[in-house]
Amino acid sequence: MRKRRGRYELEFIFVDDGSPDDSAQIAERWLDAAARSGRVIRKANGGVSSARNAGIAVAAGDWIALPDGDDFVGDRYFAATADALLAPDSKDAVIAAANVKWFSEAAGRATDTHALKFKFADGTRVIDLDREPQAVQSQAASAFFRRDMLQRDDVRFIESLSIAEDALFVAEYLLAAPSRRVLMVSDAEYFYRKRTAADSAVDNSGHNPDFNFGRFERGYLPLFERAESDGNVPAWLDMMFLYDVRWFLPRENDISKKATWMSDADRERVLAALAAVLAHVADSSIHSYNVTSLGVDHRCLLLALKGSPLPAEGIAKVVTDDHRGVEIRYLFARALPVERFAHDGRPVEPVVSKTRRLDVFGQTLVRERILWFAPRSVVTVQLDDHAVALESSVYQARGLRPRPRQRRASSATRAQAARFLRRVAGRARAELACAGARVVPIQSAGAGTRRRDARPPLDQDAATPRDEQEVLRRLGPHGSGERGGRQRGVPLPSPASA
Repeated sequence: MRKRRGRYELEFIFVDDGSPDDSAQIAERWLDAAARSGRVIRKANGGVSSARNAGIAVAAGDWIALPDGDDFVGDRYFAATADALLAPDSKDAVIAAANVKWFSEAAGRATDTHALKFKFADGTRVIDLDREPQAVQSQAASAFFRRDMLQRDDVRFIESLSIAEDALFVAEYLLAAPSRRVLMVSDAEYFYRKRTAADSAVDNSGHNPDFNFGRFERGYLPLFERAESDGNVPAWLDMMFLYDVRWFLPRENDISKKATWMSDADRERVLAALAAVLAHVADSSIHSYNVTSLGVDHRCLLLALKGSPLPAEGIAKVVTDDHRGVEIRYLFARALPVERFAHDGRPVEPVVSKTRRLDVFGQTLVRERILWFAPRSVVTVQLDDHAVALESSVYQARGLRPRPRQRRASSATRAQAARFLRRVAGRARAELACAGARVVPIQSAGAGTRRRDARPPLDQDAATPRDEQEVLRRLGPHGSGERGGRQRGVPLPSPASA
């Protein structure tokens, strides 16, 4: 009742989806007390998609919003959206998207840390997804849709799916829309509630068959097939799918979330479902995806599943180069390539080598080769007669799409950065103490080679919390250095790193 409406009249539709309590009566009393336009629909329990479809069927407004029942919105949510929709520049927008924030019940506060917050870096504006496909809009709960388009194109939620139904609804709506112009309303705040009890549908999705199979087999695959039959799979649809997969695959790296309960047949089914969708996804989209971080190892797996070659760059790295020896790793698909290693132009062989499988749903396509050479070896690498450039510490994704610029960091953000730098300094001191000797940085010297850097070593005195800028200077830009000449040091995480 305290929310500002703006220049629109509001209609409130409550759907009682077979609740066992007095929710419907509470909603009716609220409508009477607030003297607001609206109604309460009672129906048998059918799930969130069924409830939303029931509300869409009776709505009378120009725009429809579908907020989740356990989330909440900011004071200017409606007013800011109404003002933005009525602006002249917004007349051809087909979606209005709110600025999503996380709200933690445990902490009792909200944080502006959502992965897609970059979309609002330039304030309220209209973007064209055909031109900026990385500005993914995958959530229906935080968006407004034109009712006339929903009715004209008969766009509804898939009631038989309980995972990814939002993204699939948005994608179907956009595929049928006359444009892909989305109004980003930076002042319309939507707060996604993270429950203390961790009992939401998202929190408990791991064992849901739709989480691992249904959303790909009965959701994304028919959608991509329809888009391709219409003559074109848009890049924004690729990005939406990859954004979903980006949260799906890393679960296999976390033992608490890994699908250890699956049978071999289940794992094969997951990989087959992914491969079927990936057959319609452009290689260039996998290479350039930059909506969020996506590990190079997972990019390689996605490419391998669709039968495409791995990237030519960024898939080999020097992990360790110290008194213990030189550790080199690289990713490859299917057959082991012909390896040639050289030191000062003379062939050398690794002291120890092994091959490990990327442990994702039992896949056998992508593997990692791990090789150890004698200390102080400056090793060049050729795989199948092609020289391979060695990255410093981490695999590097190349050719990423640019993202909209971020606003200048707030004081809170700068404080977080300062704390991070202190942790980096502490890590540097710990590593130096373990090594028991001064570490001489190493710099890249062309494809597959490493050479000594003339800079002084990063010693213990330089790595103090009181001199964070000196730590950064010694480590080089972004911690892992610049492309084409990386200075080795304490590696800092990068969105493009794996």
